[in-house]
Parts: sequence; structure tokens; C-alpha cells
Amino acid sequence: MPSWSLLEVAIEPRSASDADLLNTALSGLVANDSQLGFARDKESGLFLLGGMSENHLDVAITRLRDSDSVQFTVGAPQVAYREQIGRAVRIDYVHKRMIGPEYAKVVIDFAPAKEGTGFTFENKAGGAVPSEFVPGVEKGLEIARQNGVRAGFPLIDCTATLVDGAYHDIDSSPRTFQIAAQGAVRELKEKGDVQLAEPVMTVELVAPEKFIGVIVSDLHSRRGVIQDQRVSDGTAALSAAVPLANMFGYVNILNRISDGRGTYTMQFREYRTIPLPDDDPPFPPAIGMRA
Repeated sequence: MPSWSLLEVAIEPRSASDADLLNTALSGLVANDSQLGFARDKESGLFLLGGMSENHLDVAITRLRDSDSVQFTVGAPQVAYREQIGRAVRIDYVHKRMIGPEYAKVVIDFAPAKEGTGFTFENKAGGAVPSEFVPGVEKGLEIARQNGVRAGFPLIDCTATLVDGAYHDIDSSPRTFQIAAQGAVRELKEKGDVQLAEPVMTVELVAPEKFIGVIVSDLHSRRGVIQDQRVSDGTAALSAAVPLANMFGYVNILNRISDGRGTYTMQFREYRTIPLPDDDPPFPPAIGMRA
């Protein structure tokens, strides 16, 4: 699933044959819309379709239904949360099995990165990890960070630098280094201060001045923060930063509180960390909460 997807819906095929047809249909949708993406959960068999807004996903689902080639059910849209590390940390991880046998050691520096940079990997281990094993490290990091550390959501805005390691002439392979890298990412749960991050949107809104009080009050109830507000000739315009999770169905709410005279646009602003509930982990596996 693309890391930039803001909303996701779970799609369940009615039968095994429908699963193959759905995979083909979703591939066609994604090929024609670069802002869509999809992935399949191996355990549940559900497909996850990701997009940028409720309307964006509604249009995509309508296209799927109109094809009449596949039967499926669709879950409610869910926010595509992400995970971020809160501090720089060095992880020293050894994968070792006596049966096999298998051996790989990695020492990786993880650090928070600038917002929007995603996930980057750099190799500074030199001869400590032979070059033929480095792709295994990179693959392991990518798999683990996509699966998340705390709540099953992708880890973003993070750098991983391989600084040291060790290998065995016979017992090491790209696969053993992949496993070691995945183990290093798992240890971030306890050592990396991993936090949940939610998408925050910039909402630009225009309505008659007489409705602006109730509109602002409603946005505050949605954890919105007013960024700018102007009034001219009886018309008010405002800008607010509002968590996407609190904007579902807002078009209907705005119509009701403005007598149908308010309009708004919404675009992605940033990912912002939010406190984890006391009963951590806060969610079941991410695929479960999205279904």
C-alpha cells in the first residue's frame, strides 16, 4: 500500500474465483489512477484499497461495481494511520539458529527523518557485512517497516543506517540478514519511542458570516485549529487544520449547519503524532480495524 494513502477500505471477495478477478480489476484501477493503491493481506485474504478522500474511494468502488465482473463486499473507510520513531537509537541484533545452522548480526542506527521523506536506508558497514548480504538487510527493513512496530501501520519518516555487523562464511546468507534486519525493527517497539501518527488536513471553508460561529464551534469539536479567518461583504472565509479522522461525512454536517450555503475544500497538511491509549497496543492488527 502506498505510504501516501490517507484513507483505506477493506474489500472482501465473495469467493476464491472472485479474488483473482478482484485482483485484476484493482490492478486496472490503479493503472489508471496514480493516487490509488492496493494490497492484499495474506492472513485474512482481504484487499485494502487506498486513496486520498472519501469521494476518491467512492468513485473507485463504483467503477468496480459497474464492471459486473466480480462480487465483493466493502467495509467502511478507515484512516490510514502511520507510525514514527520518537528518538534516535542503535539496535544491535543477532539472528542465530543451531539447527540449519544460521547466523547474521546487524548493527543499525535508526533516526527520525524530516517529514515527508518516508524511509531511507544507507550502508556504512564496510566489510563487516559483505555486499552480497546487504540487499537482504534492506529487504528485511522494508518488510518490517511496512508491517509496523506497534499497531500494524507502516513506519515513516525514518532513516536506517547499517553501521556494523558480523557473518559466518557458511551459515550466513541474504536470507539470514533479512531475518536479522526484521528483528532489529521489532526492537524499536521498546527502544525507539514509536508513536502513532494521524493525517491532518487543511480545510478551506466559505460560508455566510452569520453561520461562522456555529461552524467554528463545530470544527473545534473535531479537534480543529483555526489558522486564518476573514470576513468581507457578509461572507466569511476560514482555514483550519483538522484531523482527517474527524472529517468523515462533513459535507452533510456543513450543509445542515449552514442551510446548504457553506462550501469547503480539503487537502493533506501533515502527519501529526497522537498519544497512545493506556491499553497499548491501541489496536488489533491493522487489517482487523480496517475491515
